[in-house]
Amino acid sequence: STPFRLPVRLVGKPLGTRDQLTVYRFLLLVVGGRPLGFPDFALGQGLLVTPIQMVRGYAAFLNGGWLVQPTLLKNAPERKPVAPKRVISQAVTDSLLTALRSVTEEEGSGKKAKLEGYDVAGKTGTAQMVDSATGSYSRSRFLSSFVGFAIGVEPKLVIFTSLDSPRGIYYASETAAPLFRNVLQAVANRFSLPTT
Repeated sequence: STPFRLPVRLVGKPLGTRDQLTVYRFLLLVVGGRPLGFPDFALGQGLLVTPIQMVRGYAAFLNGGWLVQPTLLKNAPERKPVAPKRVISQAVTDSLLTALRSVTEEEGSGKKAKLEGYDVAGKTGTAQMVDSATGSYSRSRFLSSFVGFAIGVEPKLVIFTSLDSPRGIYYASETAAPLFRNVLQAVANRFSLPTT
């Protein structure tokens, strides 16, 4: 039995299983009895992505289009490294970096993520959560996030900040973006990251 009930249905074409999880080529959420489609996807609704998947994707942007296996532990046991795989061309990566940099500029939604002395790129996210009682998107519960990185520093680091149901102002531009800046400042101090 499942320890919790997810008030949505997942529809997709199974590709196989791994560790008791079915892997889908695509996922289609059915919320409130209505299948979600392309208009919903344009708003970022109906897409399921874990924080580690988001970080891995942004790491590919930072690595010039090369997808790498994430490492969660600094002193992880020795394992055979997985070779990076090119998933995005350099030209597309350059365009993405330009777009992600604009998010942290003065007119961007993530301007509060910018840290003086660093070239910061990233993206804000403000998502409605599904109301478990109604099976529809909540009008009062949100997930606010910011994912990004400083360009041109070593070591390369992707930072993901997320707030579940922030009180008061819930927009990521006002909540997760400033939190990202604070985390980046702490990381810059800890690792002595040179300014760019």
